[in-house]
Amino acid sequence: MRSVKLEPEAVMKRPMDQTVFGVETIGEVIARSRIIVSPPVTQLPEGFEEVDLAVLVWLAAEGARLRRGVALVH
Repeated sequence: MRSVKLEPEAVMKRPMDQTVFGVETIGEVIARSRIIVSPPVTQLPEGFEEVDLAVLVWLAAEGARLRRGVALVH
């Protein structure tokens, strides 16, 4: 059996499946699926918020940029 190599332009001109699904249909399919999305894992202590994490990430980036460690003082 001989394989046929198609040029990229020919592949792009091939007929495509024109089935269009609405957002509602997609939502229903997802709701009925067995896909389970776990809540995001966080290692932030109780009471910390995303803004606190953003500040800590910024501090770490600044420490790396300055090429010296950042000591957190309680």
